[in-house]
Amino acid sequence: MPNAKRSLATAIAVASLTTGLSTTASASDTPFSQIIAFGDSLTDVGNAGVFTSGEDKQAAISILSQQLGLGAVTPSCAGMYLCLPDVDPSLSEAEMLAAAEAQVRASLPNVGGGWAVGGHRAADVLLNILGTRGYLEYLDQNGLLPDPSRHNFVSALLPDPTRDTSTGLYPDLQLLGLLLQGPEGVAQLRAAAAQYEAAGDSATAAAYTAQADALQAQIDAAPANIVADSGTTGNPHPLGLGYLESSQRRADGKALYWINGGGNDLIGGFTATLAGAIDNDQFAAMTGLAASMLADGAQALSDAGANYILVSNVPDISNTPGMYAAVSQAVAASPQAQQLADAVAAGLLSQEEANAQLSAAINSTLSTASSAVDLFNSTLLDSAKDIDGVLMVDMGGVLKVSLANATALGYADINQSAFCYDGSGGCIEHPVYGISGSAPDDSKLVFNDAVHPTQAAQQVLADYYTGIVSAAQIAGQLPDMGVQASRSHVGSLQQALLGTRYRSAETGVFVSGTLGNSDYDNNFAPAASGDQNGSVIGARYALRDNTELGFAVSRADQTLENQLSDIESTATNYSLFGRIHYNEFFLEASATMTEVDYDQVGRTFSLGENFNGTLEGSTSGDNTTLDLTGGVNISGGASRFGPFVGVTRVEADVDGYTEDALAGFTYTDATGAEMDPFGMNYGAQDRRYSTMRLGAFADKQWGNISAYGQLWYEDTTGSETDQLEVGVKSMQGNMNAMPSYSSKDTGLFQDGAGALVGMRWQAADAIAVSANLTARPTSEHGSISVTYTF
Repeated sequence: MPNAKRSLATAIAVASLTTGLSTTASASDTPFSQIIAFGDSLTDVGNAGVFTSGEDKQAAISILSQQLGLGAVTPSCAGMYLCLPDVDPSLSEAEMLAAAEAQVRASLPNVGGGWAVGGHRAADVLLNILGTRGYLEYLDQNGLLPDPSRHNFVSALLPDPTRDTSTGLYPDLQLLGLLLQGPEGVAQLRAAAAQYEAAGDSATAAAYTAQADALQAQIDAAPANIVADSGTTGNPHPLGLGYLESSQRRADGKALYWINGGGNDLIGGFTATLAGAIDNDQFAAMTGLAASMLADGAQALSDAGANYILVSNVPDISNTPGMYAAVSQAVAASPQAQQLADAVAAGLLSQEEANAQLSAAINSTLSTASSAVDLFNSTLLDSAKDIDGVLMVDMGGVLKVSLANATALGYADINQSAFCYDGSGGCIEHPVYGISGSAPDDSKLVFNDAVHPTQAAQQVLADYYTGIVSAAQIAGQLPDMGVQASRSHVGSLQQALLGTRYRSAETGVFVSGTLGNSDYDNNFAPAASGDQNGSVIGARYALRDNTELGFAVSRADQTLENQLSDIESTATNYSLFGRIHYNEFFLEASATMTEVDYDQVGRTFSLGENFNGTLEGSTSGDNTTLDLTGGVNISGGASRFGPFVGVTRVEADVDGYTEDALAGFTYTDATGAEMDPFGMNYGAQDRRYSTMRLGAFADKQWGNISAYGQLWYEDTTGSETDQLEVGVKSMQGNMNAMPSYSSKDTGLFQDGAGALVGMRWQAADAIAVSANLTARPTSEHGSISVTYTF
C-alpha cells in the first residue's frame, strides 16, 4: 500500500477534473426536489453503516424520502465505505492506480444526499456543510482553535483535500492500513502462537505472542498518530469536499434539508464528566458550543439559498439503554455501593432500602445528563428558530411520548429505556424480545442497541417527520373550500339571473335549496372531494322595466375528505346583485362577501404500523367575490341565442390556527410546562382566483314553461402555488413557510368546459319554480328555486 501513495493522489486529481458533480435532483408532483441530510448515526444511510435492526435496514430520513415520493436517500460516499477506495495492497502500483481511479470515477456521479456519518458530532456536521476550508475559516472567525476532541475520529479517515500528507487527500496510508488491516494480522499471529503452544514449542509460541503484542501496540497507537498526522477535517465525499463546496456555494432551493447532531457530544461529555475528566461547567460549555455549531450549519445553508431546513433537537440520552447500563455499572462500582453493601451485611439496612438508595443514585446521575440535553435543546432552539428556512423538529419529544405510550405504538409493556434488542453494544438485552431472547422480536422494542432505534422506531420517526412536512398541504386545502362555497352561491345567482335574463324586471322574493359535489385535487395533497348542501334566500326589486337589483343570503355546509384530512365547514354568503338588458345586450353582476367557519380541520397521521390518530383544529376565514357577465342576443326569433363573456374574481383569506393536542401524547418539559410535539401552529393564508368564461347562451319559452342554458370554456389563474407558515407546537417561537398548495391546471385551477341548464315553470301569476344544474371542470351542483313576485 505505501508504494501507491502518489499514484492514488494523481488518480483522484484526474477524476476530479474529468467528472462533473451533480448536486440537484428533481421530482414531479412533489413539493421537494430531493432530501439532503447531515447528521450522525441516527441519519446515516450507509457512509459508515445503517444503525438499526432487521435485514432491510433504513434510517428514518430515507423512509421519509420514500414517503414523499423521492426514493431512498443514498450515501454521499456513493458506496465506498467512509469514501475510501478499496485498494488491494498486493497489487502492483499500476493496478492499484487503475482500481482507485475506477472507483472514484464511478462514485462521483452517484454522490447521494445522505451526508450523515455514524459517530459524528456537531462540529463534524458543520464541517460537512461548509467543507474543510470553510470550517477552518469559521473557527478563525469565532476565535476557536481546531480541536480533535470536538470531532468524530472517522473524520480523520474521511478524505480531506487540504491535508498535508503524502496522498494530499487521505490519511497516511501506512497508518490507515495498519488500523484497518492490522487486527487480522494480530489474529493470525495469535493463532500461530496457540498452535505452537499446543505442539509444546513454548519458545516459538512466545515469539509469535510478542509479535502480536507489538503489532497490537502499533494498532492502538494508530488513531492518535493518524489524528496528529492528518487532523480530523475529512468529509464524506469521494473528493473530500463539503456540501457547499461541491455545490459551488449554492443550495438547492427546492430541496428538503435535514440536520441532526449533538447526541455524541452529549454522550462523550457526560462520559467524561462521569469519569472526572471534565467538570460540569466544562460540560455545559461544550454543550452550548455544539448547539451553536448546528445552528450555524443551518444558517450557512439558508445563506446559500436553502428554503426548507428541518433541524432536529436531541433525544434525552438519559432515557437510552446504553446510558442506563453505563450509569448503573458506575453506581454499582462506586464507594457508596460498597458502603450500602456493608450496611446491609451489618444489618443496618435492608436490601430493599439499599436498592432504593442505589436507584436514587442512578436517577440523580442520569438527571445530570438530562439537564445537559435540556441545555443543548434550548440553546439550539434559541439559536436556530429565527433562521430563514428553518423548521424545528422535536425528536426528543417524540422519544418521550413513545416511551410513555409504548403499548399504544405496538411496543412491549416494559421499561423500554432499560432494554435493547442487541446487547452486544453496551446495553442490557431484553431476555424475551432481544436478539438472543426466548422470542426475538425487534418490533417490540424501541432501542436496537445502546442508543439507536429499532426499525419499528425508525418508522415511527419517519411518520412523524412526514406528518410535519405534509401538514401545510392539509391546511392549504382550506382556501379552496371557502372559494367553492362562494362559487356555489354565485352559481345559484347566475342560475337565477339566466332564468330571467331578458324578462321584465320583477319585485319579489325567492328561496332556493342547493346540493353539490366538488373535487379539491392539487399536485401536493392526495385527491380530495367533498359534498355541499345549503339554502339561499333573497329579494329582488325592479328599478325599471329592464333593470333589477337584489340581495341574497345563503348558508351552506361543506365537507372535504381524503386519506390525510377530514374537514367540515359552514359558509354564510351575503350578496348584492343586479341585471340590466337593453335591446339585444345584457349585463349581470354580483358582489359577495363570504364568512367561512372551518369547524373541524382534522389531520390524520400514523406512527408506525400500530397507531393512527387525528389532530383537530378550527379556524375561520372570509372571501370577497366579484362576478360580471355580459352578452348579446343574435337571434331574431322568439327564442334567444348569443355569445357571452364572464369574469369572476375571488380573494380568499383564512386565519391562522393551532391544532389541539392528542390526549396522552404530550410531555412535560424541564419547567413543568405541557408540550405537544405532534400538533402544529399554522399561519394565515391569502389566495387569489380569477376565472374567465367565454361561451354561448340560449333560452326558449313554451307557454308558461321556459328552458335555458349556457355552455362555456373557463380558464382560472391566480395563486396556483402557495406556501404556508407552520411550526411544531413544542418548538415555541419557530415557524417556517412550507409548500402548501400547487394546483396548476388541476383542482379549482383546472381549465375546461362548463355548462348550465335549467327550466322555469310559471306556476301562477306570482309564483315561479325553477330547477337548475351546473357542471364545471371540478364541481357539479344543482338547485331548486321558488320565486314569489309582488
